[in-house]
Amino acid sequence: MIKNFSQYLIEEEREVYFTFGRMNPPTIGHGKVMDTLATKSGKADYKVYVSQSQNPKKDPLTYTQKIKHIRKMFSKHARNVMLDKKVKNVFDVAASLYDQGYRNVTMVVGEDRIREFDTLLNKYNGVKARHGFYNFKRINIVSAGARDPDAEGVEGMSASKQRANASANDFVSFSQGVPRTMSNKDARSLFNDVRRGMGLKEERSFKNHVELPVVSETREQYVQGALYQVGDSVVIKETEELGTVSFLGSNYVIVECGDKKYRKWLDAVELVEGGSGKKQDADIKDREGTQPARYHKGLKKSTKVARDAHFKKHGKKADDDDSAYKPAPGDATAKTKPSKYTKAFKDMYEEVSVKQLNDLEKFADRILAKFDVDIEFTRHFRDRMNDDRNKPAITVNELQKLFKKIAKNKAKNIRQNPDSEAVIKDLQTDLNLPVVIKYDRNKEEFEVINKTIMRKKNFKSTSKTITTETTEGKMLNKIKSITTNRKEYQHALKTLQDLLVRKKKENGGKLPHSTSYYAQQIAKSYRSVDRLQLHKLLPEDAVDDVKKQIDQEKESDKKKHDRMMDRARLAQAKNKNRDTK
Repeated sequence: MIKNFSQYLIEEEREVYFTFGRMNPPTIGHGKVMDTLATKSGKADYKVYVSQSQNPKKDPLTYTQKIKHIRKMFSKHARNVMLDKKVKNVFDVAASLYDQGYRNVTMVVGEDRIREFDTLLNKYNGVKARHGFYNFKRINIVSAGARDPDAEGVEGMSASKQRANASANDFVSFSQGVPRTMSNKDARSLFNDVRRGMGLKEERSFKNHVELPVVSETREQYVQGALYQVGDSVVIKETEELGTVSFLGSNYVIVECGDKKYRKWLDAVELVEGGSGKKQDADIKDREGTQPARYHKGLKKSTKVARDAHFKKHGKKADDDDSAYKPAPGDATAKTKPSKYTKAFKDMYEEVSVKQLNDLEKFADRILAKFDVDIEFTRHFRDRMNDDRNKPAITVNELQKLFKKIAKNKAKNIRQNPDSEAVIKDLQTDLNLPVVIKYDRNKEEFEVINKTIMRKKNFKSTSKTITTETTEGKMLNKIKSITTNRKEYQHALKTLQDLLVRKKKENGGKLPHSTSYYAQQIAKSYRSVDRLQLHKLLPEDAVDDVKKQIDQEKESDKKKHDRMMDRARLAQAKNKNRDTK
């Protein structure tokens, strides 16, 4: 049907507001976003989309379960909550809205994600890619308001808190995160769906929350976390025994005294003055502050006094002041461990700390996010990084440069090896990082788990090797395909060609996927075969050869069938003649 001029004008002006999120599970915080979305849209259309990712840890609800619960929780927005299994990410949303005729779009998100979505959506506007195509006249990203994770009520509510409540089987706290208009039955249903998705048992007996007046100030302080903490040193009033708090109950604490454990009411114990339950050194116990005996064991009294003065002087200095980390008197000769200040100095200047490794992970995630790559380190990675056998020692700076090289190559070396084990090699620094590359199809993300690291020349492994170099790596694969790994490439090429013939025959003369896809599948089965190089070895007219081979097989089958039919007709004629006689 041909559009008239007025229809073109209407299409040009069509505007839509939308939001997209995991909402797993949905909370009153998400309701606030929807209210903001409806308000800002005015007379324009607004739509709510949710992701389809699912895993027990962060996404316990299935896609259909989320849609069902969101529509029940926020009934006034129910018609605007979209159920579309083709939409899996924000690019799919944009392409879908464009196909529906909208030409101006506004996305409502949390304040902390405005910059991210503004960059992503505008970057691919007018660009045809695997997610489809959209070309809006205007793309706006607006805030739904800031969220304070430490706040109470709507402002501090989050899906992670609700998952924690479900995991702890705390329905009372969980019920505070759903709208008051939601029935108790529906709230219990959501609670149990989250628990089932996390692999936990369904809860059948629930306790309803009733607000009661304050009974005890001690109890209130305890609930707020202002009375006791795990690890606090306390004394049991009745027996004068010294112990440590190992567990915080609802209105009691578990106190460990050596090998024994006691369950005590809140008013049956009290904190040790100064927060210390440690034995004090007899020589200097009268000095100000605490004087643990184990910090002064085997020292002269004069050294103990100097040591105490050292702690008081340097303990108040700033963390970036080098003099705050000088060895304490007695560290060199006494049979005692170095002070915490000396240990902090060593952590900062000799070994890579946990914080440094966490910062490195954030750095790598930031520069590789545009290529859908997520970097993770195992708990053993830091130990291997600080291993004395690495000569010279591996530094954070070296790894930053390594991840920059991967980003410069657009992470192609990782993206081309999904669901595989490999070793990332940096030839300039002799660094070797055995990794596991997993592709999450729901999140459309490559997860790279770094198992360990070592500095070693000519490191050999049965896993596939991925080099951080770009041009050199490609040239090396090309040389290997005609020299050292020639037979392996020839075998892989023959396997690929046979696969193409079979797939085309099975699908009526057409390949269901591209030839590069099948090259990637075959390359996974060979230790030293690169997918790109294997695909290049495939003749340009390989598809025509496949088609010709299929036609030949069809012709052969037709002739065989005709011969069988001729024999059958001849046998039938002979039988008829015999009967006539």
